[in-house]
Amino acid sequence: MSSVKTDTDSLLVSEQKQLDRYLNQAEEWTNQYLSTSRDYQLIKKLDELPLSVEIYMNDSVRYWNSAAMLVSDESGDFTTLKKIGDDRNYGTIGISLSAYNTLHPNVYLKLTHDNGIGQLKIGEKSFEVALTQTTVRPWLRLPAWLLLLAGFLSWSLWLMIGIRKRQKEGSLIYKEIILLMLGFLAVKALHYLPFFQELMEGTALTETINLLCPLNSSIAHFVLNLAGAGILLYFMGDILRWVIDRWRISGKILAVFTFAFTYLVFAYSASLMEGFVMNRVVNLEIESLLKFNAVSFVLISGFVIVMLYIFHSTQVLFEALNQTKTSLTNKIVFGSMGCAIGLILSLWLMGIHLPIIVFSIYVIAYSLILDAYTENNDRKITYLIWWIIMFSGYMASALFLFWS
Repeated sequence: MSSVKTDTDSLLVSEQKQLDRYLNQAEEWTNQYLSTSRDYQLIKKLDELPLSVEIYMNDSVRYWNSAAMLVSDESGDFTTLKKIGDDRNYGTIGISLSAYNTLHPNVYLKLTHDNGIGQLKIGEKSFEVALTQTTVRPWLRLPAWLLLLAGFLSWSLWLMIGIRKRQKEGSLIYKEIILLMLGFLAVKALHYLPFFQELMEGTALTETINLLCPLNSSIAHFVLNLAGAGILLYFMGDILRWVIDRWRISGKILAVFTFAFTYLVFAYSASLMEGFVMNRVVNLEIESLLKFNAVSFVLISGFVIVMLYIFHSTQVLFEALNQTKTSLTNKIVFGSMGCAIGLILSLWLMGIHLPIIVFSIYVIAYSLILDAYTENNDRKITYLIWWIIMFSGYMASALFLFWS
């Protein structure tokens, strides 16, 4: 393992200046917030600081930045540096080693309590500085990960073609299904192994940028989960038919499940978008389109794919529901039960940080239009326009609310 070569003295001097700059900026912007300026640009600046900032108005918390959200519960991790303001309206500035090391732009430099290469001082507090070791050249990591993804997709495609072929022949497909599942789980598990995380440390691929959705905590996990969901959706129609025939699912039960599923997937998509948008490295402002970075483009593309997945999965369910010849009355009664179950589960499992009434009306309207669409075999361009308007409007509204 080769160490990162650097001039230790110049590194310490440069980092000391950076720490002083962070503290001065935190003081200045906290004072501005406490006075009159609370505009979006000021909040964005505070959110980009690796120092923890919490602001209290009338003795109750009004704002906290990304670093404050990342503060660890471990004893000794957090240190309060300054308090600005009076007894009722004030701001606290602190440093959490775990948060600072996560948000700091230099991934090869970490603050620690001991065993460092030298000391830095911020306010009245001193910290040791350590250097992270690396075993691979940074520019090799992205191609290596893309090669891993391409290998997984090729393996999956080969198995999927084999499954379809054996289905037509009437042969058993358990072996291929097990191999498909094991392949996905193996690639996912690889990303949790310490040696792999060390190899990929410092890349945008594996950096934790979504704290609300642990299964999609990074770009790498998000892309892999999209691939896994795509494989599952490819066989969703077959799986659904097998379950209905095997367990003799009635139209009433299917109506409850269909509407509950529709509510849940929309709620999860909202939570997914919120978790990514809240991170400082993500820029999804339409006014700053030319400033989009690679992460932002991947996320926007991923969100569009999520919308397509939602449409396909719910369409399959509503087609199956209409094939049961369930009456309109039963659809309304049991569909309402499904929406209620979906709402309760969404609030319990992930929370809905959108106006609940508006969100519920949207999901119900989408479900009714999709029900009419799947019930009518005539696929008109009118429905296509409806889907484009509904999905683009939903995604734009959610992103705007979470970003603002």
